[in-house]
Amino acid sequence: MEDTVDSTIEFPEGMELHQVVNALKKVFPLEFASDWDNVGLLIEPSGVLFVKNIMLTIDLTERVLDEAISKEINMIIAYHPPLFKPFKSLTQQSWKERIAIRCIENRIAVFAPHSALDSIKGGINDWLLTPFICSEVKPIERTYLMPKHMGQYEYNVYFSNSSDEFFKELNKLEAFKEADSNYNVSCNGENLAKILNLLNNHNLYFKTVTKSPKLPLLDEGMGRTATLQNSISIKEVVEAMKNLLSLNQLRLALSSVHTIDTLISTIAVCAGSGASVLRGVNADIIITGEMSHHEILDAVHTGSTVILCEHSNSERDFLKMLKPIMGSYIKLNIIISELDSDPIQLI
Repeated sequence: MEDTVDSTIEFPEGMELHQVVNALKKVFPLEFASDWDNVGLLIEPSGVLFVKNIMLTIDLTERVLDEAISKEINMIIAYHPPLFKPFKSLTQQSWKERIAIRCIENRIAVFAPHSALDSIKGGINDWLLTPFICSEVKPIERTYLMPKHMGQYEYNVYFSNSSDEFFKELNKLEAFKEADSNYNVSCNGENLAKILNLLNNHNLYFKTVTKSPKLPLLDEGMGRTATLQNSISIKEVVEAMKNLLSLNQLRLALSSVHTIDTLISTIAVCAGSGASVLRGVNADIIITGEMSHHEILDAVHTGSTVILCEHSNSERDFLKMLKPIMGSYIKLNIIISELDSDPIQLI
């Protein structure tokens, strides 16, 4: 059935754009987004905009924008930021410039959550694990929320044990004042996140962080590793992912120590292009959207079977879960694009 604007729902005025954005920030806490990302309100038409109809999409393509205009959409939530690299001009020469121009001309606001939705608890990466009964789930790259005014403080970070490679990389950072043999690093507040991320990358966990304000340890972050409550076969994992993602085919690279019937107990997932996050992760199966040929070879030679879904296929069906979540915060008509699809088709 076509997902169209429901004329039986009355939105005589709608919600003013800034009200919608404030509500969206509760659904997608933007502080969890990666530093490299471009999230939040990306296109804001001039004047007061009352939003009545919202469309969800993974990619804002020209085809999807045509659909939005035909359905009188006032706001598009595009998971992937359609504006990422800076523009030097706004002309008709590139499709992304044309999209920006047409959104403004048609008074359509655009908001992108991207890595904030990847990182949050209950977001896309947790959703990828929902077919499985897991006894333990952890972020691969844990997010640390820095307290306000943290730069005014100095911190001592006490961690679990030492690693020569850790100290080599610590020296390269030049982000600390001193480190000693008692597993203590002294640093200022502005460099605290770098130290904690480096510890996490080397599987070294901090015991305490002294000085006020205290640093919260969060369950949010990029990617997930999971231990299954009961072992299942690789074939069962493949079928479960096909069902979750509404796909008939997936790409599979078996590890040299696996067959399709091998029982596995650990899974690592990262939506989209997850190779950089998943690199070095010890798991029986790695699930992501896309990896390069050599990244796949590295994984299978270290004992991990790889399942690839294509980039946006690993994300798209989450929109069906997101729609009712948003509906509890925003009492407007919300639809999902019918023309949004991954550009790669397996035939």
